[in-house]
Amino acid sequence: MPSDAIHRGLADPQIRGLLGGRLRAYREARDLTLAELAKLTGLSALTLQKAETGRNFTIRTLLRVLRALGRLEQLDAFFPPVARSPLDLLEPQRGD
Repeated sequence: MPSDAIHRGLADPQIRGLLGGRLRAYREARDLTLAELAKLTGLSALTLQKAETGRNFTIRTLLRVLRALGRLEQLDAFFPPVARSPLDLLEPQRGD
């Protein structure tokens, strides 16, 4: 398993650190400074720096950063829609 893979054996601070590092890598891949990303997100550069270093950050911060970096759609891989069974879609039979 790669050292940057997220798995159940990691503690929350380790996971936040990995996520923050990925956010930083996405920002750097777009050649954006923290100040530029702050303008795009409406967040402070300090808030972004904290997120990138894995300190506690909110879902709101994560969503704004992903949206600004054009990566919001990646949440579908993270939380895919739940597939419903065809049997669940059938209406219950009345009188049975």
